[in-house]
Amino acid sequence: MRDIFKIVLQLCALVISLQANAAFVEGGFNFEVTGEATVRVLPKWPNYAGAIDVPKTVQHDGVTYTVTAIAPQAFMNAEFVTSVKMHSTLREIGANAFENCRQIQSVSIPKNVTVIGSRAFAGCTALSSVKLNNKITEVANGLFDGCTSLKEVELTQRVKRICSYAFSKSALEKIFIDPAVTEIETLAFDGCSKLKVVAISDLKAWCNIDFHSLGDNPLRVARALLLNGDTLRYLNIPEGVTQIKKFSFVGINSYRVTFPSTLKTIDMSAFLECYFVNSVVIPNSVTEISIDNVPIGSDMPFPNASSLVLGTGLRQIPDNAFYNCYRLTKLLLLDGVEEIGHEAFKFGRFHTLVMPSSLRTLKSSFAGCTNLKSVTLNYRLSRIEGDAFGRCANLKEIHCLMPDPANVVFAGIKHFEGVDTETCVLYVPAASVNKYKRDPIWGVFRKILPDIPMPDVDRNGLVDVDDVNLLVNTMLQLENTACSHTAADVNHNGLVDIDDINITINSILGL
Repeated sequence: MRDIFKIVLQLCALVISLQANAAFVEGGFNFEVTGEATVRVLPKWPNYAGAIDVPKTVQHDGVTYTVTAIAPQAFMNAEFVTSVKMHSTLREIGANAFENCRQIQSVSIPKNVTVIGSRAFAGCTALSSVKLNNKITEVANGLFDGCTSLKEVELTQRVKRICSYAFSKSALEKIFIDPAVTEIETLAFDGCSKLKVVAISDLKAWCNIDFHSLGDNPLRVARALLLNGDTLRYLNIPEGVTQIKKFSFVGINSYRVTFPSTLKTIDMSAFLECYFVNSVVIPNSVTEISIDNVPIGSDMPFPNASSLVLGTGLRQIPDNAFYNCYRLTKLLLLDGVEEIGHEAFKFGRFHTLVMPSSLRTLKSSFAGCTNLKSVTLNYRLSRIEGDAFGRCANLKEIHCLMPDPANVVFAGIKHFEGVDTETCVLYVPAASVNKYKRDPIWGVFRKILPDIPMPDVDRNGLVDVDDVNLLVNTMLQLENTACSHTAADVNHNGLVDIDDINITINSILGL
């Protein structure tokens, strides 16, 4: 008995399944049953033509069915369809549903549609107007690819993702991107050569978008970012932003960038091809900068910047961070930086360079800086890698504040390749001249002379305890002992000031 009951259930399920997949023709449309009383529109041959009005319901064999979906490829290549009208019963529009319907000029997505498949309107070359509803959460892959008449799109407040090739090769001139968008995938705006404006209403939300590649940000083509209708000529990133992600502001036509005090990390690829910014100050709050996403052939961050200040929060400047900033004439590295990566400032055009007293590792960071004339290496420097100053042909003087040259480890070769060691003067602590002359690496310099100390000994722009510490160590021929405030107060007046510096200098010089 139990087996008979089981067989009956299986037969019922089979009947329901067959009914659910049954197809029929009514009113010039092909339909497929998808549920007890629902159907979807199927493709047909010959293809649909003329003005299409997808019905809300259809009757067949005494049953009234609700039309809830348009099947994939239902109207694909129907080049003689002139218009399409869809109703509120629709829930889904399948992939490629209207692809290459070249005469459709406008589309209004019904309010209850929650899914639009990939390339549903691709190749609709006459399509100039699209109205999405408030239930669409993503612009599907290639959805409007090749819509060469589509000039403007406003995304709804529910759209979170713009998928690959969503608007590629379209005629977009302006796009409004809502704060809800958190992800823009690869080549979403590829080939949108007419794009002029990207409009947003929330700059903080814009900073949180994940751009998969350089070409995903429509700013790279449009250049102009509008915030609540106003073009951002001066980019003031708002307080509360803690991270600037890759490619965020690539190519923006902004003359200035101001960072908030809340900022912690910056992916410098966010500012690739920002040609108009001429001065950059990285605030002390920033503890990490990175640049791992630069495509071959693109210009580096802030390529025309002439002035750069890096705050005290940074410990490391990564490889290639400001590579090829060929107009950079002023560089200020504040105390805090401990390591400068390979080619971090390659081809910079500054004349004078002072390393912060915190610096410990220097790599091939300034190779190719042909305008560089004077370098100061502070006393905590302990490692130099690669051709740190390779091809710096105009380097005239190097001030080494390290008491003992043996404390600097050299990794690799060609550290000073291209530097004229016959004419470039190496200034070192007076008590260390002979040590430098005997050193196998530093000894290649023909002119090694005692460095006459100045009040700002470590040349960081400040007269402070570090200056006195360095002077005391030099006088005592010590390598790097800690100097307390009491020891730095040479004249015991309760202050560490220029008088202490002058007294120490005079002691060193025997005056």
